[in-house]
Amino acid sequence: MLSSHLRRHRGGALRTLPLLLLLLLLQLIILPSTSSLDFIFNSFNATTTNSSLILVRDTRLDPPVLQLTNGSNQYSTGRVFHRTQIQMIKTPPTSNSTATISSFSTSFVFSILPQLSTSPGFGLVFALSNSTSPPDALSGQYLGLFANRPSSTPFPLLAVEFDVGRNSEFKDPDNNHVGIDLNNIESAVTATAGYYNSTAAGDDLIPLDMRNGQNIHAWIEFDGTQFEINVTIAPIGVSKPIKPLIRFQDPVIANYVSSEMYVGFSASKTTWVETQRILAWSFSDIGVAKEINTTDLPVFALRTSSSNLSAGAISAKLYTHGETPNTTRVVGTLGYLAPELATTAAPTAASDVFSFGVVVLEVACGRRPIETAKEREEEVVLIDWVREMYGEGRVSEAADGRIKGEYEVEEMEAVLKLGLACCHPDPVRRPSMREVVAVLIGGKEVATVPKVLLSELAQGGVGIGGSEAEGEPSTPQVLV
Repeated sequence: MLSSHLRRHRGGALRTLPLLLLLLLLQLIILPSTSSLDFIFNSFNATTTNSSLILVRDTRLDPPVLQLTNGSNQYSTGRVFHRTQIQMIKTPPTSNSTATISSFSTSFVFSILPQLSTSPGFGLVFALSNSTSPPDALSGQYLGLFANRPSSTPFPLLAVEFDVGRNSEFKDPDNNHVGIDLNNIESAVTATAGYYNSTAAGDDLIPLDMRNGQNIHAWIEFDGTQFEINVTIAPIGVSKPIKPLIRFQDPVIANYVSSEMYVGFSASKTTWVETQRILAWSFSDIGVAKEINTTDLPVFALRTSSSNLSAGAISAKLYTHGETPNTTRVVGTLGYLAPELATTAAPTAASDVFSFGVVVLEVACGRRPIETAKEREEEVVLIDWVREMYGEGRVSEAADGRIKGEYEVEEMEAVLKLGLACCHPDPVRRPSMREVVAVLIGGKEVATVPKVLLSELAQGGVGIGGSEAEGEPSTPQVLV
C-alpha cells in the first residue's frame, strides 16, 4: 500500500517537472532585458557585434573598431547600444520614499580624429537612454542625441560628453572638454579635458587633447545610491587616476532614468570629416567593470598637411546648397559666413563682424571672396590672399588697381588691416562693431595705422580653437 502511494507521488512529481521547466524557460526568455549586464570587448568583430550590439544610422563595424559617423555624409549621425537593457530603477518611488536607483561602472577607449586640424570639432558621448532613437534628435548635430534648444524637461536620457567643439550658445567652456548632460545639450557640469596624477590625489591637472587621434581611456562610475557620477580620463598607458576629472552629485539624476535603459555611444558631424571611434568597451552593473587590455589597440594619428583649411576657406565651405529635413542648416552667401557657424546655427555679433570684414576686403580689393586662379585651377580665398600679402609686408598691393592714385596709401592699409581684424578666426578676438566704427570715422589720428596689430594673422593665423590656453577667453584685440 505504502509502495503504491510512493509510486503515485513520484509519478505526479515527474508529471509536474516538465511544467516547472517550461515556466523557468519562459522566465529566461522574457526577462533578459532587465537582467544584470557584465561584458568586455577588447576589440570588435562581426560575431560579437551582430550578437550583442545595435548599430543605429551611420555607425559601422570597421574591425577591430566601431566607427560612429560616415565622413561621406554631410550630416551624419551614428549610435551604438548594447542589446540588453539594464534595470535602472530597482524600486519605484512612493509617497514615503524616493526611488532606488541602480549603479554601474564602465570603461572604454575612444579616438577622435579630424581630417583637418583647423576644422570645427564635434566629439562623442557615452549615453544612457530608454530609446535607441531619442525624440527630437537633430540629424548631424548636437552629438546625435539632442534638439537644438536647451531642455529642462525630465526625460530618460543621460549622457557624458567628450566634446571637442566650442558652442558659446550652450555655455561650452572651450573646444576640448568633458561634461554631464541631463537630457540637455547644455551640460549640467563641465571640465576642461585632462587628468590628475595617477598615483596621488593632487590638484595639478595635466591637459589632454582629445582631438588629435590619440587613444583615450575613460572611466565612468554611476552610484545610484548616492546620485553621483564620476568621470575620469587618461591617455592609453596611464593607470586610472585616483582623482576623477568630474564628480557630480545631485538627486535630480533620478529624474533622468527609467526602469529599463540602453547603454552605448552616440556622435554626429556636419560638413567636416571627423572620425569618432570606439576601440574597446567594458561594462558591469554588478560590480567594477573588467579591465580592458590596451596593449594591442590600433593607433590613429592626425596627418600633418600644409593645406589645412584656414578661416577663410572654412567660411567658403560653409555655404551649402542641399537641404536636410529637421535640421538647422547653416546657409548664407558663399564666402561671407564666419567659421564658427559650422557648429553654432545662430549668428552672433562676432559672426556679423566677420561678414562685415569680408565685405570691407571685397570693396577695397575689388575681388570676390572666392575666385578661381586660372593658372592654378584652384580657388583663391580673399581673406587668405590679403593675409599673405600682409605677412610679406605688401598689404597695400592688395588694393584694387583700378582706383590706384585715388586714395592715401596709409588709409588703404588701415582699411585692409581692419578687414583682416574683423575676419580673425577666433570670434573672441575680433573687434566689436563699435570699435570698427571708431576706426572708420575716427579722423586722421586713426587713419594712418589700424588700431590692431595682426601678428597672428601675419604668421599664418590661428586655427579654429587656436593654440591659446583653452578655458581662458582671450582679450578682444583692442584698436589703438
